[in-house]
Amino acid sequence: MGHVLAEPPLRGTRVVEVGNYMAGPFCGMQLADLGAEVIKIEHPRGGDLARFLEPFVDGESGNFARLNRDKRSVAIDLKREKGQQIFRQLAKTADIIVENLRPGTMADLGLSPASLMEAVRAEATEPGGVASERRVVFETFPNAVGDPCGALR
Repeated sequence: MGHVLAEPPLRGTRVVEVGNYMAGPFCGMQLADLGAEVIKIEHPRGGDLARFLEPFVDGESGNFARLNRDKRSVAIDLKREKGQQIFRQLAKTADIIVENLRPGTMADLGLSPASLMEAVRAEATEPGGVASERRVVFETFPNAVGDPCGALR
């Protein structure tokens, strides 16, 4: 990664992104720009919808390239048990999970934030667990940023 900052503030931070089209990938892009390692999860058949947005340069979507710069990508079918197991393993190593699928999709897949946090907490209690030295925190967007205008009530 080529960073303008000598020591990017998020270096050493791992992000797992299950984002599609614009919002999730834009968030992941910002985190990558600040030095985070971003691992983008895409569906094996077709990937991110942004891959199909014009303009195209040498057969690649300019929008996709911009939104996914400095990310690593892995194709995982989250509808299959094996894909869900792989995702859970990745989630255990993540500091941040970014997700912008339809509301309820991750829960329908058995990958709700609560179930992922439970898996991290369970591992944290085992001697030598990956998360044993990390603080385990989960906040949904409204809880994390607050609701100063009352717009989310």
